[in-house]
Amino acid sequence: LLVITGTYDPITPSSNGELVVANFPNSQLVEFAAQGHDPASSDPDCANPIITAFLQDPAAPVDAACAADPIEFPTREEIETQLALPVASPVATPAGG
Repeated sequence: LLVITGTYDPITPSSNGELVVANFPNSQLVEFAAQGHDPASSDPDCANPIITAFLQDPAAPVDAACAADPIEFPTREEIETQLALPVASPVATPAGG
């Protein structure tokens, strides 16, 4: 059993993951630093190799070193800059119209 938690998960705290791992032999806990409820979506570059490695060999310890590195969240200015960029329409505009 692979248990993935985020340090700041308000829904399922890391302590719940610790309880699960304590009660399931051969399970592993990976805690993502400074992340919330879904670290696999927040940091897929780190989470996906961990999940893949576990699925390939559940008995082997996963290399979760990357989970200790907090991800950088964008600043307000970076978000506003991204929102100001033009977005291409997925719908083609008829010629002449």
